[in-house]
Amino acid sequence: MVGDGTDYFRVDGYQNLPLWVSKEDDRREYYENLGKWDQFVFGWDDYTDPREFLETEDIDIANLQDPRTSEHREVYRAMRKEANDAYARQDRFLYLNIGLRVFSVLQVAYLEGLLFGGGGGGGDEAKLQIGSHQVDFTVAPVGFSRGVIGATVSF
Repeated sequence: MVGDGTDYFRVDGYQNLPLWVSKEDDRREYYENLGKWDQFVFGWDDYTDPREFLETEDIDIANLQDPRTSEHREVYRAMRKEANDAYARQDRFLYLNIGLRVFSVLQVAYLEGLLFGGGGGGGDEAKLQIGSHQVDFTVAPVGFSRGVIGATVSF
């Protein structure tokens, strides 16, 4: 099928295709390129030249994106999307976990009287101090997806 690749991309061999990397040089990049970039569709075992089912003689690179060109490539792309979605979901849970831990630390600090004067200790002895200098904490939301946490020490 290298002949079709030379027609579409005007190269004299698959190694001259843009973004070509061998499996031995970079295994991860090799497999990522197979599903992502159209110039590698010619290597799939079920590749069908789009000119056959579109009934045209025009060489249009956009036709290589047609799912009928390689069903196995489309299955691979769906698997990659599912994996990427799982990684994104994992990241969201990780950020939620970190956020809950920060909230828990702030809640304990507040309940112990280290933040904003609440808690059971009472006066200045319950405030957080570093070298007899008071430490003040600031927590402020920024929109729906971010926040700012800060600490100041007065000298």
